[in-house]
Amino acid sequence: MHLFVVGINHKSASSDIREMVAIPEADQPEALRHLQSIQDVLGSVLISTCNRTEIYLAVEFAGEKNISPQDQDFIGIKTSVLNFLFTFLKLENNSLHYNLFYSYHCDSAVKHLFRVAASLDSLVIGERQILSQIKQAYTQAYEQNSVGSLLNKAFQTAIAVGKRVRSQTRIGEGAVSVSQAAVELSSEIFSDLSGKSILIIGAGEMAQLAATHLQAKNCTQLFFCNRSHEKAVIAAEKFRAKVLPFSELASAMKQFDLIFAATSSRDFLITPEMVKQYAPPRQMQVFMDLSLPRNIDTQIKQFDFIFLYGIDELKLVVAKNIHKRELEISKCGDIISEEFDNYVKWYSKLNLLGVVQKIRDRLESIRRSAIDQHQKKEKKSGRDLENLQTIERISSKIIGKIINDLMSGAEKCQSNKDWQEYSRKLAEVFGLDGSQSKIDS
Repeated sequence: MHLFVVGINHKSASSDIREMVAIPEADQPEALRHLQSIQDVLGSVLISTCNRTEIYLAVEFAGEKNISPQDQDFIGIKTSVLNFLFTFLKLENNSLHYNLFYSYHCDSAVKHLFRVAASLDSLVIGERQILSQIKQAYTQAYEQNSVGSLLNKAFQTAIAVGKRVRSQTRIGEGAVSVSQAAVELSSEIFSDLSGKSILIIGAGEMAQLAATHLQAKNCTQLFFCNRSHEKAVIAAEKFRAKVLPFSELASAMKQFDLIFAATSSRDFLITPEMVKQYAPPRQMQVFMDLSLPRNIDTQIKQFDFIFLYGIDELKLVVAKNIHKRELEISKCGDIISEEFDNYVKWYSKLNLLGVVQKIRDRLESIRRSAIDQHQKKEKKSGRDLENLQTIERISSKIIGKIINDLMSGAEKCQSNKDWQEYSRKLAEVFGLDGSQSKIDS
């Protein structure tokens, strides 16, 4: 068996193309059942997210191709998979979409899966979501009985890679989005945000991302304020927060320790005049302006108790954190290499065991045929068959000795290439590659 993957991601296609080929979660069990019907496919796992759709397959060819498959042997599999995908999603099958899909097989497919699990192939290096998505994909395929020994080992090892990368490196540390950076910076300033009174001006995506990160910091005194009161209410209900009417913004600002601004307004929503009405209310007040154009007039920094951070400052924080993550890539690569070597050892032995089992079956067939012929001759001549059990026992021991010798010969293999070459030679000698067996007469 050989691992094969066909996929599309943020590197190979635009978001509109990726959306077209994403398989809805409700349809994925049916997709897995269809994939099982493709010729030479023994198992499948499907990963479909906003940034990637990847189909992993366990493939077994007939005859010689299965011993040492070449690149061209997988072209037909890729074509079959993409034909299925386009048909399943009712898309027009054209060369443009076909060429956007990449494919890897054997060692390259395994390394790709491990890099995906380590989040090195993600849009944001070090993001945590991909590992849970891989776990979910594996679990779903397992429940659909589409995971055999090869895919099981590959995905179990990939999950182990993802866990090790996150526990043994700093690849996931540091904020890599503006909203997360704003919250992390606020946490550094105040040390503890859980008891702080926080206002979010806005109710859109950026505002809600900030709220998500604030909730992760156990912030409970959270308020939403928006020109559209209805949208503020919806956001507040989602995060179990309170609502501050937009008309009360100026008069209520003094009660908040931390204020986020994240709207599409082209005007300043917070001005020096508004701050002057209550200055100074406390020892410190922090403002995070996540808007472009700015929602907060930078002139409020004239007040000593005000700390203001805007998009430019936050982007610098993000850039530094991304650079720190990139410095961890080599450490992740070492983990991937170590786990890959362990996987290769397992796979090489599995492949050899498969070849040896076929040899055993072939020898047993020859043994059985020879004994049957001997039995017929003895019966025809009227001779006694009492020595038949002895022949059975001795011939079985001979086969066992041959198999043991073959497995002992594998102890000299030091690399994956050695294992593959040894398996190939055995297959050639015993005619498992489609050629005439050298033991047949």
